[in-house]
Amino acid sequence: MVGRPAYVFSSRDVLRQRTMVWGWSRTNGRWSRDFFPVPRIVYSQLTRPTRQDLEILRWLREHEGSLCVNHPDLDAIVLDLWRLLHIAMSHPTVSRDIPEPVLLKANQSLEQLLSDGRTYVVRPRFRGHGQPAICLMESPQGELSLVTHRDAPDGTQVFHSSVALRAHLEQRYGEVILQPFEEPLRYHRHPILVRSIWQRNGLRQWQESAAVARIGSAGAMAGQFTTVSELDRFQPILQELLGRRLHSTLYQVKTLGGAIARLLHERSHGAGELAVDCWLTATGGVRLYDVTTAGGGLAVRQLRQPTAKQRMIETMLAYVRSLEDVLPAATALEVQSVGGSQVLQG
Repeated sequence: MVGRPAYVFSSRDVLRQRTMVWGWSRTNGRWSRDFFPVPRIVYSQLTRPTRQDLEILRWLREHEGSLCVNHPDLDAIVLDLWRLLHIAMSHPTVSRDIPEPVLLKANQSLEQLLSDGRTYVVRPRFRGHGQPAICLMESPQGELSLVTHRDAPDGTQVFHSSVALRAHLEQRYGEVILQPFEEPLRYHRHPILVRSIWQRNGLRQWQESAAVARIGSAGAMAGQFTTVSELDRFQPILQELLGRRLHSTLYQVKTLGGAIARLLHERSHGAGELAVDCWLTATGGVRLYDVTTAGGGLAVRQLRQPTAKQRMIETMLAYVRSLEDVLPAATALEVQSVGGSQVLQG
C-alpha cells in the first residue's frame, strides 16, 4: 500500500508486555493472523473509540514512538461536543458561525432558560448518547415539547413541566447542550448539511479532499443525515435554493472547514484527517454542526462514484509517505472492523 508491510489489529490485540501486536495481514486476497512489531504510523479509523482504545493509542505514541495520523487527543476532543464547541469558539471568525451553546448544569433553571420563547436544539454532550440532535420548543400554552419530526406520529413528546422534561433529558441523553435553533435550508422539506473532508497532503499542508451533500428525512427537525452525492453534483439544487448566495455560501463552508482543521491540529497536538459538518440555514447562513474523525470519511466511501474516495486515499497515502522521512522502520494504519477497532499496517 505504501511500500511497506501492512496489518490490521484492534486495541485488544496490542500485547504491551511483549511489545507486539497479534494482527491480521492480507496476501493474495486472503487474510491470515500473525505476530507483528508495534506500528510506526497509526491511521485510526475508529468511528467511536473507547477509553481503552485511546489509552492504547497514547501508549503506542508515548512509549513506543509510534506516530498517529490523528493524535489521540483529537478523538477525545470530538467525542466531547462541549469541549469541541468551546475550542471552535476561541477562533475569532469561527465563533460567528456557532450558535451560543449552553451546557445544562444541575443548578441551572431550565424554565428560566426557555422563558425567552425561542426554539432550542438539544444535543447530548458526549457522542453516542442518543440521537445526534433534537429540538426543544415551548408552546403558547406553557407546555414543553421535544420535536424530532414534524409529521411523524411519535415525533413530538409533550411535557407539562420543566422538571419532567429535565428528568427525561438526563435519563435519555446524560449531559445535554442547548443551542438556539435556526431553520435549516430544505430541499422538498429535507434539511441539508454539507460535509467537507480535510486532510494533510504529501507536503503536510491542509487541503479539502472531498465535499458531500447530506440530507435528513422530510420534515425532520434535526438528527441523522444520509449522504446523497458529491457537492459538485448537488450544486444545481443549491443554485435553485440559494440563487446568488450560492458562491458566497460555498466559500464560507470551505473557509470554516479549513479554519477548524488548522485550529484542531494546533489544539490536539497533531491532526491529519477530519470531517467538518456545516448546517445550511434557510437564510443562506452557514453554522458549524459537528466535527468527526474516522466516521466522516465513511460518508465519502459510501458514494457510488469512486472519484472522491480515490482522492482521499491518495492524499492520505501521500501524507503517510511524508511521515516515513523520520521513521526508518515499519508503518501501520488503523481501521475499524465489525466487532471492534482494528489497525492496518502499511
